[in-house]
Amino acid sequence: ALELAQKLQYGAAVAVLLENLGLIEAADNRITTAGEYLLQSARLEQALGNGDAMAAALSNYANILTNEDLEGAEELLRTALA
Repeated sequence: ALELAQKLQYGAAVAVLLENLGLIEAADNRITTAGEYLLQSARLEQALGNGDAMAAALSNYANILTNEDLEGAEELLRTALA
């Protein structure tokens, strides 16, 4: 689905799919990969002008970091709320 959305240059779908992949990776305890997907999603949402969706992706990543007792959640949440 991601490849098709990218091929069709359907940015909103790509961003949602990246966020979903990030959540799946987090569920499989692959936190680094999850973060990469979630940050890609947030950057794309920002580029598309979807501030609320960008904030959601960053918030999801912050929650994952918090649940794993990792640093960085506070900065992500500040960016999401800005």
